[in-house]
Amino acid sequence: MPNIARRLLESFLAFRYPAESGELKQQLDLVAFDTAKKARILRFLHTYSHDGKIAEPEHDLSILAETPDVLKDLIEMIKTEDPKHYGEMTKLLAATSS
Repeated sequence: MPNIARRLLESFLAFRYPAESGELKQQLDLVAFDTAKKARILRFLHTYSHDGKIAEPEHDLSILAETPDVLKDLIEMIKTEDPKHYGEMTKLLAATSS
């Protein structure tokens, strides 16, 4: 899930801010969203999905327990930043769920 979350965030930010590339934190700073939630998303992604590496043993694996909440924050951020895009995503989900 951390790798999927990273890909979703990177794709969304590349779409939203195509002129801004590079450091994920710099792109995330452009988003008007709760600073603490953005920091938690970024920490989670850097810890568990950084360059396709598996987490180092010294990382606190209890952070993985945050996965559902971090994913909810990520979806909430997308909804806040681009409600139309979020609406289209939920339409697609509803169509594939039926």
